[in-house]
Amino acid sequence: MFERKGTGVALEADGTVRVVELTAAVGKRSVSRMEIFPPCGADPFSSWEEGVKKARELGIDVDGSTVGISDSLTYRKTLSFPFRSRSRIMQILVSELEGEIPIPSETVVADFLAGSPLEKGVKGIAFVCSRETVAGILEIFDGGTRLRGIQPLSLGLAGFSRTIGLRDGGAVFCSEGEALLVRMRSSFIESIQRFSSVREGEQDPVFSLAEEAFQTVREGDGFVLACSGSSASVFREHQGSRDIRFLDLGDPEKTAGAVALSPEKAEFAVALGLALRSIGSRYSIAFDLRQGPFSPMTVYSALKKPAIRTAVLGLLVFLFFVGNLMAGSGKAKARFEEYSTRIQSEFLELFPDARPVPGQEVAETRNKLEELKRKVDEMSGFEGKGALAVLARLSAAVPQEISLKIDELSYDSKRLRLEGTVTSFDSVDKVKSALEEEPFFTQVQVQNARVGADMNKISFRLEMEVR
Repeated sequence: MFERKGTGVALEADGTVRVVELTAAVGKRSVSRMEIFPPCGADPFSSWEEGVKKARELGIDVDGSTVGISDSLTYRKTLSFPFRSRSRIMQILVSELEGEIPIPSETVVADFLAGSPLEKGVKGIAFVCSRETVAGILEIFDGGTRLRGIQPLSLGLAGFSRTIGLRDGGAVFCSEGEALLVRMRSSFIESIQRFSSVREGEQDPVFSLAEEAFQTVREGDGFVLACSGSSASVFREHQGSRDIRFLDLGDPEKTAGAVALSPEKAEFAVALGLALRSIGSRYSIAFDLRQGPFSPMTVYSALKKPAIRTAVLGLLVFLFFVGNLMAGSGKAKARFEEYSTRIQSEFLELFPDARPVPGQEVAETRNKLEELKRKVDEMSGFEGKGALAVLARLSAAVPQEISLKIDELSYDSKRLRLEGTVTSFDSVDKVKSALEEEPFFTQVQVQNARVGADMNKISFRLEMEVR
């Protein structure tokens, strides 16, 4: 009871896929499954796809996970802004990166991770990824509609490190695919470095990583070692006489909400940090590369732009009306009528069955949007197939030429009931036939089709099963 699961999927540079499934209950978190899928394809993407497929076959909910992608697929840039509003930062972030990254800004998506606040603003790290890469990742995860987010692996490492108590110091991750160094200060990410896992010349990058880590981590700071085997030994040897505290990965009692991880499983720390994000841990990193054209869309937000456009047009109408009164200009009057007509057209496009009072379109738009928002909030608690997925399939199945008004929609587990009106009994039959052809719906039955108070409207009720 009150138990929920979260999954983290780490896609490493060499094609390795690591998966951690986390179970959370009241006051307790535990790792229920850990799986590793070695590279098996011609390139990392094909290996990731095969690894994710195998995880699905084992019954792991990878499509509802938080996904970590190799830091080699992203660019990072430290930026400062004279304000702290995330919405304002996201509006100008891509333009601020123009010329700072080696690929055109119109081909990328970006997100901003705020760091320590400045006197009048904030400093942080911008992560940039090509749209093509994000699209490829989403395709692997069934379109990505259920994902909790896409993050670089370094953020999964930072989230895990904060969970086990790291506030100031460093964290390293070593695997066959790549090696990462994350520096933390006051629980904020200060910097990130990525090291190749392939030997360069005669020096193993793990040695370079260890030297770099201990040169920059201060005396008395904490250190998270997400490495095992010989790589972990290299770091232990480089510690020397430095007063640096190695945090214990396997003792969850030291930090509230921590999750035990044995030293031989240390390389699963990144995937575990991603799984913590999936269950909403307050120590995890709030970040998602699904920005721009990949941003998750809701029914309410889909209506947001046309509603704002209608409101702006209403404001223009008011301004031109005032100008007409002040100047007595016939031109202003003509433009007022033009915008008034456009407002009515926009309103009817949004709500074709509404009969607005002239001049009250903006107020009625606001009222109807509030009503839609309440309906969306009510539907958000549905179980079984996602309510929005059911609505999308229903909308796609009904022929566009049929004027269908939905009066009531009830979705309980696998049973969908729809009450609405159309213009004829023939339209009722067409709606039923269209839904029967959609494999998503079965046992479609028409009940209680009748002529309503309006002779030109046919009221009916449909009941069906949802696969």
